[in-house]
Amino acid sequence: MLKLIHTELLKLKKSMAFRILLICQVIMSIFLLITMLSSGTAADNHQFSGLYAFHTALSDQGLLSVIISLFAAFFICGEYSHRTIGMALFSGHRRREILLAKIIILVVGACIISLVYPIALTALFTWQFGFGAAVDTALVYSMARSIALYLSGCAGITCFLAALAVLIQNLGGTIGAGIIILLVLYGISGAPAFEPFMRFTMLWQLSHMALINTAGQVLQYVAVAAGTIVLTVCAAIIIFERSELK
Repeated sequence: MLKLIHTELLKLKKSMAFRILLICQVIMSIFLLITMLSSGTAADNHQFSGLYAFHTALSDQGLLSVIISLFAAFFICGEYSHRTIGMALFSGHRRREILLAKIIILVVGACIISLVYPIALTALFTWQFGFGAAVDTALVYSMARSIALYLSGCAGITCFLAALAVLIQNLGGTIGAGIIILLVLYGISGAPAFEPFMRFTMLWQLSHMALINTAGQVLQYVAVAAGTIVLTVCAAIIIFERSELK
């Protein structure tokens, strides 16, 4: 298992899709800042700061959904097209071990990609407008908690998309289905009629992350994230073990 994880980590380091998505996140941060400066929006709104950018970036679930969908599709479906999964099976590894190693590294890569945009945007806005608050222990704790919750949400969404990629086994189909499903769920997450159901989904929890203040809300968020990860990984393993490799 450790050998498989190490192999997948090497693939991640060499992945062109991983590198391109990292660069795209930085470019989007720069583009947003330039757009605001050139349009005069920043001059008219004095609330802009590094701290404002930090919270804004963490709440952009539409962008997060698209980025993770692309990465999961390339990382999982690319294995089917290159038949590397079949070669791993011929080496004596179990299907479950192969898939778990891939999902673990997929989650690591997705979390790294997801962090680049908030970090880059916060740094750029701090450089241009200042951080906007005095840095103390309470603020550091609050930001660390937000990042931890954000990454656990990213992990949940990534595991869901990994299961989708294992089911579809097609690059274009996985990208399209993943983006459509997540954006539709994100779009209806604010509708009162769907709230009783949506509050048990990772996207709803992520979109309401800024409202988490109590220990009970944190516990509910973590429970939904953990449940999403366990259920989707189990589903992916069942699908993978019963599927025929193309």
